[in-house]
Amino acid sequence: MSQNRQSGHYCWSCDRMRANEKFSGRGHAKHLCKECACLGKDELAYRQTIRNLERLITRDGIVPRNKREQFRRYLKHRDERVRAYAHQLAAVVGPIEHWPRQDMDELPSGEDMCPPERAPLPIPAPKMRQTCGE
Repeated sequence: MSQNRQSGHYCWSCDRMRANEKFSGRGHAKHLCKECACLGKDELAYRQTIRNLERLITRDGIVPRNKREQFRRYLKHRDERVRAYAHQLAAVVGPIEHWPRQDMDELPSGEDMCPPERAPLPIPAPKMRQTCGE
């Protein structure tokens, strides 16, 4: 039996599986293809920040209580693009002022314990700059 495996490596910056030839010697270990490696430190830092911001939101479109303070820090980020994207995500997730604070004594009992089924929320894509390789 043959196994269906993807060849190549994953590039975290462009979020793609790329062929081995698209990576430099150090790019394999960094998981960064040649095209993304020449973008510059500022653009790579922006992409990593966006990636970290998106990881705070669950598949159900919820920001868990233990990650809300971290999410609020992105709303005051020094980079305008990160702030704008965080505000877009906050608009999709819901108003931050109304996020429920659930303590153990406030939890509903009985049948209300199971949350209703929800469709995943549409998360807007951030605007990436392409400065190299185009």
